[in-house]
Amino acid sequence: MKEFIKKHKWLLGLFIPVLILLGVITYLYCTNRLGYLLSFKWSSFKGSLTKLEAWLLSGSLISAFISGVFTNMFSSFLYNILFPSKEKQILKNTETIIDGQDSILETVTESNKKLDQLIKNSNIDPRDIEQYLKNLPIKNGKGETSARIDEWYQARKISIEIKELLLVVTKVVFEQNEDLTNTITLLKSTGKTDFARVLENIQKHFQEGDAEKIKLEYFSRKEKIEKENILILKQSIKATKALFAFQQTLDLYKELIVVEPILVNYFNTAYFLQKLNCFDEAAKLYQKTLTIYREHAQENPRTYLPALALTLNNFAVLHSDKNEFSQAQEKYEEALKIYRNLAQENPKMYLSDAAKTLNNLAVLHSVKNEFPQAQEKYEEALKIYRDLTQENPRTYLPDVVMTLINLANLQKIKNEFPQAQEKYEMALTIYRELAQENSGTYLPDVARTLNNLAVLHWDKNEFSPAKEEFEEALKIQRELAQENPKTYLPDVAMTLNNLAILQKDKNEFPQAQEKYEEALKIYRDLAQENPKTYLPDMAMTLNNLAILYSEKNEFPQAKEKYEEALKIYRDLYQENPQVYKIDYARTLITGVYLFKKDKNYLKIAKGILERYQEVYKAQELLERISDLE
Repeated sequence: MKEFIKKHKWLLGLFIPVLILLGVITYLYCTNRLGYLLSFKWSSFKGSLTKLEAWLLSGSLISAFISGVFTNMFSSFLYNILFPSKEKQILKNTETIIDGQDSILETVTESNKKLDQLIKNSNIDPRDIEQYLKNLPIKNGKGETSARIDEWYQARKISIEIKELLLVVTKVVFEQNEDLTNTITLLKSTGKTDFARVLENIQKHFQEGDAEKIKLEYFSRKEKIEKENILILKQSIKATKALFAFQQTLDLYKELIVVEPILVNYFNTAYFLQKLNCFDEAAKLYQKTLTIYREHAQENPRTYLPALALTLNNFAVLHSDKNEFSQAQEKYEEALKIYRNLAQENPKMYLSDAAKTLNNLAVLHSVKNEFPQAQEKYEEALKIYRDLTQENPRTYLPDVVMTLINLANLQKIKNEFPQAQEKYEMALTIYRELAQENSGTYLPDVARTLNNLAVLHWDKNEFSPAKEEFEEALKIQRELAQENPKTYLPDVAMTLNNLAILQKDKNEFPQAQEKYEEALKIYRDLAQENPKTYLPDMAMTLNNLAILYSEKNEFPQAKEKYEEALKIYRDLYQENPQVYKIDYARTLITGVYLFKKDKNYLKIAKGILERYQEVYKAQELLERISDLE
């Protein structure tokens, strides 16, 4: 069939115009307009078009319309004959890959969204996922891969959260594998066998989990295949990303912006660098992207302004991560201005983006202690989200509650306790309702909000409601930790610590000691697997326990816990002085006033704190040193 079409293209060229003409005549006949057309006074019609240009324009528009309608009908008919449904679907998929290079952002599947959320909520280093994938039988299919993951879980080689994460990761892997298969099938059907062979090699390496070979496959052949080079490169990037092979993906992204220096590639490379905390390299690419988007947005604002705003937002987040607050604020404000203008024309599409940017800007103002500006932005974001919730509660209620909590935290810092309490209680009500429908997602939020509310009651010396809220939060977190210990045991330990401090303040020493010791045991276990994350929490709990023992006049136990806490803080300070300066200095001071340590401890603490006098806590501790000297 395809060979016949190639040899007799001239027949199609004659057939299509004849078909169009017959279609027009048939239509006119069926609508009783053929006689009118024959009797029409064409001289009057021509005479009414006094200008030649107008006549040409009208004629071209009419013919283009008729031609377009019937050509489209015929081409659709012919397309369905030439391509059966399966081949047609493959063609559509591959056309999206090959021709859709001008999209502003890469497509994010539901699996990828869920994957990002799982990684964010867990304590797993994404770099560890690559090693798990190398040990899975990906090439043997979904069934065997899922069975191996379950086998690891049953043998206690992985936890429940790693099992869930790997199931989602492998789903993304199989989606990418299917994408490669569809592309290869189409290429073979169109005679591009050399190109298909390269992708088959990439697929083989992908199924083996070998990202380095995927990268080498591209670089070893890039000189030989020129036209399809970019598609091979993009498929290689998608494959190495799915395998969590960050270095190989980065190498390929850097190659992409050399061989195809277009906007979408600059943006995606910058975003990938940002996720890897390669801030300086990402900043250069974002700057380049911004410059080009600004130029394009002047000529075509509808197309490029949304992408410009998104790039500004990402760049602002990057500036915030680098503590470059002025630059971050400047970019957030420019993005916000764009979203406000876009939302005037299309509120459904852009109001939520304006609200997100307001939230980001409010967080930035809070970090800079610019509380009135922060509150103004939070309140505007909250109003937008509430309006959006009227039409779509499922989508926007989580945003409403997040903004309520942000606003409550701010009002608590400002000692506006009644207003903060009102916001926390509203947030708690919403989270309880959401948790009834989806406990897995929202029960942790219920517990966190209870904790926030308990701390607020505690600050107001309202110990009874604080205790009730801590205990309810603890009950929820214990239940969650039974199913997913690595994720929720840290929350259990934190709430135990809070409850212990409250009970100590109420002179309930036995109950407080019991809570501290349970929290300490949890942190010790967690610190064995992940010392960088949990040693600081362990030291804090040891310090709290030392103070409790000293108040009970159990000095040997108090001194033992204090010395262990001091050693941990000293080691942490030597490794990262910027982060642990306050904790180490405070522990040194505690040793002097509780355990009569040498006054040299005060001298060391003073030397540390004087370098950070702009920090409020440092000023507070320097005053305490002054009292002890």
